[in-house]
This record gives sequence, C-alpha cells and structure tokens, in this order.
Amino acid sequence: MGGNFLFAFSALGYRNRSQREAVMSNEWIIEVLSDLRSFSRQNGLDTLAADLDRSLETARREISVKDAPERPAAPQPDVLRFPGSEPH
Repeated sequence: MGGNFLFAFSALGYRNRSQREAVMSNEWIIEVLSDLRSFSRQNGLDTLAADLDRSLETARREISVKDAPERPAAPQPDVLRFPGSEPH
C-alpha cells in the first residue's frame, strides 16, 4: 500500500516537495483533501465532495488542537496541610 500512496501523492502534484517535508507538515493532508474535493466536484461526485467537506473540517479542527500551544496547568488552590500529611 505504501508504494501506491506515494505514487498517488506524486501524481497529485506534490512531487516538487520533498517527501519528508510534505509528511512532516500537517498541511499536506489539507492539500490532498482539498484536491480530492475539487476533483469530486468537477466530476459530479457530489456526495463524495460533501463527505470531503466534512473531512476537511475535521482535519482542520484536529490539526489546530494538535498544534495549539499547551496551556499551563490551572493554579491549584492552597490546601491546608497538617504535619505528617502527604500531598496527593
């Protein structure tokens, strides 16, 4: 399957990027889904195009969450500690 994927990846016009650069960037999946959606629309594959719209929304949402900087942990309230008690 890997060879077929790379062939399709190259056939879609991503040959000018290095394979590593394309795979390392999260944007390549958005580009591929967008190209597939355009192809579907141009060829009357309306249901597939609608599914790809939803897939693009999902990909963008998941990538934005994945790429978002980590938030610092919420401050913990002060806790009264008794001698000999261990924090949990």
